[in-house]
Amino acid sequence: MRIKIALLVILISAVASLSAVGMNGLLVAQTTPPGSSRDPIVTKSYVDGKFDELMKEINLLKTQNKVIREEVANLKKQIATLTAKPTTPTQTGVVTSTSLNMRTGPGTNFAIIRTLTLGTEFTVIKKEGAWLQIRLKDGKKGWVHSGFVKLSP
Repeated sequence: MRIKIALLVILISAVASLSAVGMNGLLVAQTTPPGSSRDPIVTKSYVDGKFDELMKEINLLKTQNKVIREEVANLKKQIATLTAKPTTPTQTGVVTSTSLNMRTGPGTNFAIIRTLTLGTEFTVIKKEGAWLQIRLKDGKKGWVHSGFVKLSP
């Protein structure tokens, strides 16, 4: 029986010692000095501060990105203007004959596409000798002899 009591005393002492150590650790955790790296409030405010810094940097980058995109768009417009082919002034004309054959090519040996009447208006696309390649208002293209038309100045 004495052995049982001795073991019980040792067991109670051991439990008490372990409890004291555990409570001591708990007390240390609860009494972390303010401002230390283990202080949860300091840690949260540090993260919040870093988050705010990153958000400011992201917003700055977004603004810079917008400015760069606008500059690129302006440069593309300038490049398009510089590389655009110069337009040649279009010349127009009107048929002065009562009947004029419009052909597939510049010569009488080419097939007739249609016959134009007096007053038919057109735009000159190209000149080849005495022949004109023309476009009618309906978009149809063909060739006519320049001797039967009057061109605008």
